Amino acid sequence: MAVIAVSWAASAAVYPKVPEPYWGIDSHQSKSLGRVMIAFLLPAAAGMTYAFLSLISKRDSVRERSASFEATFWGLVFRIVLFIVALHAVVLGSLASGRNFFPRAVPILLGLAIVAVGDLLPRLRPNLAIGLRTTATFMNRELWMRTHRVAGYALVMFGAIILVTGLFLPPRIGADVILASGTAAAAALVWYRLRVSRHTEMQDDAINKIDAIPPEAAR
Repeated sequence: MAVIAVSWAASAAVYPKVPEPYWGIDSHQSKSLGRVMIAFLLPAAAGMTYAFLSLISKRDSVRERSASFEATFWGLVFRIVLFIVALHAVVLGSLASGRNFFPRAVPILLGLAIVAVGDLLPRLRPNLAIGLRTTATFMNRELWMRTHRVAGYALVMFGAIILVTGLFLPPRIGADVILASGTAAAAALVWYRLRVSRHTEMQDDAINKIDAIPPEAAR
């Protein structure tokens, strides 16, 4: 909440320097809410994200009530909100200085955010707000943990690629590298989840068949 409040305060301070955007063919026709959206849209998005995840967390009947889960969950929420606020800082810095920081700053921030989220993801336990929420992962705790462990490793690698791309590669080449690596990471996660789900289903079927054997036959 303090980070979001600082973002709102910074927006109010820089607001006089925010240019009025123009829309359409006629450059003299402007939208009165354009400056407000540029200055306060991302802080509002950060606040709404925090409020939405907080509301779901309070009504979540699936999640654990433990200190370790609370630390992991709110750590993820903080990192997501911090990424949105950091993007807004890039917007304000570009407006205040007249320089375009987006081509370099956005990939760097995105890479750092993905690495930070991926680092916490293996410690996340079943909940309704954050994670790979499917019927299979909700019904099988081990499947949830294994899937999120692999997803965390994949996100850290993907975020590192984005970070290096933003630091050293030209924006056009970097965009192609990010798209290719993101597609590969998503495909690998889908493949792994299907593989683990199939293996878990086979184990459950074997256990059910054993349970279905009458005691007399087992003897």
